[in-house]
Amino acid sequence: MFKNLLIFCVSFTFILTGIKQIYAEPFVYISNLGDDSVSVVDTATNTVVDTINSVMTPGDIAVTPNGRFVYVSVSAGGNKFTVIDALTNTVIDTVTIGLNPYPVVAHPDGTKVYIGNTFDDTVSVIETTNHQVVDTITGVGGDPSSMTISIDGSRLYTADFSGNSVTVINTVTNMVIGTINLTDQPFGIGVHPNGTRLYVSDTNNNSLWVIDTNSNSVIDTVTVGNNPEAIIFQPDGSLLYVANEMDDSISVVDTATNQSIATINNVGTGPFGLSIHPNGKFLYTNNMSGQGVSVIDTETMSKVDGVTVGVSPNTFQNFIGPDFLAEANPNNLNFGDQNVGTASGTMTLSLSFTGLGPLSLTAIDSSGEFSQTDNCGNSLSFAEICTITITFTPTAAGARTGTLTITSNANNQTLTVPLNGNGVGNGGCSLNKFQPRTNIIPLFFLLFTIGVLGFRIL
Repeated sequence: MFKNLLIFCVSFTFILTGIKQIYAEPFVYISNLGDDSVSVVDTATNTVVDTINSVMTPGDIAVTPNGRFVYVSVSAGGNKFTVIDALTNTVIDTVTIGLNPYPVVAHPDGTKVYIGNTFDDTVSVIETTNHQVVDTITGVGGDPSSMTISIDGSRLYTADFSGNSVTVINTVTNMVIGTINLTDQPFGIGVHPNGTRLYVSDTNNNSLWVIDTNSNSVIDTVTVGNNPEAIIFQPDGSLLYVANEMDDSISVVDTATNQSIATINNVGTGPFGLSIHPNGKFLYTNNMSGQGVSVIDTETMSKVDGVTVGVSPNTFQNFIGPDFLAEANPNNLNFGDQNVGTASGTMTLSLSFTGLGPLSLTAIDSSGEFSQTDNCGNSLSFAEICTITITFTPTAAGARTGTLTITSNANNQTLTVPLNGNGVGNGGCSLNKFQPRTNIIPLFFLLFTIGVLGFRIL
């Protein structure tokens, strides 16, 4: 029993949980139909930091979830899409697809991109590893003008402008599994983050259809502004924003009640496209008539900035890249029991940066009775991973705590990882509770003596 106990005392328990993230600013990508270019806008400064030229008649845009690639449909009667490497802002591929492609959406897992072909009523499925067409979905309603995909990636929805319908597609089989008939021409479409409802803009009647995704039926309508186009949600799904092209406004809809609760006026001339910062604090409108991007503060519900881009901006929905994320994985280290005055075995966590970067590291420090070493250097580039190694050496018994602090140029500047352990004994494993009590020995002799005497008397 004591041997087994000794093995238990010198072993340690490691508890790993979760991923903690830090943030930096993403980019907005605007296709400019009038001058065959794509403008790259830094949302930290709201300025154009690059212009990608020779993108012929660019249409809608989708950015892969890791921010690496930007897919641009070639509209205005074309039959191609263009791939931009976001690390270098250069065109790296152009691929032939269906006729007059426009809407583009990326699968949440980043493996595929879907492009709607408005003249032949199909959807091209693009594999993002080599940017090639791997399937073509037929049976889509007439003129798929916009698309959206569920958060879990299982369902793709197309708003079919001339078909007066919404098409439901299973993304595993790439098959049409349903058609939702509407009473007029739909244009913009968005699926609520919880996946239970679709919102579809009815440009002719200045309203939205609300569709139950379980029954694929219209359950409500919402009155909005004049000629509603693009639709976008707050990340938590509490609010919905609609770009109203003909009255230069954005309608704000409470998704719990399906009521329009506010109108943001004077957002720019002809707001057509709409996207939202991943943190939900700012909206970006693509003003097709005004040749610019407006920045809207979602708290004050007012325009706070404007950015001049190219001629006839043509991007529709979700044209912003993802958050630039640095991740500490795991986000909590627990060393369990460790003998006082002795060093534990090492535990490691990985620090990675999935934005375009680079992530500049100012310091990596540990506190308390925890020490660290790392191979991170001064910066991390796109998709680079470094390792931080932690050791626990308790100086006293009981619960011991510390913190790993990573300081960088990310948005919140400081990432902290809690460190925990438990000091045991006084430099060794105590077995006191298993040792015989000293008063047991004299008691034994007393009982023995009484027993012997009793035997002799008998």
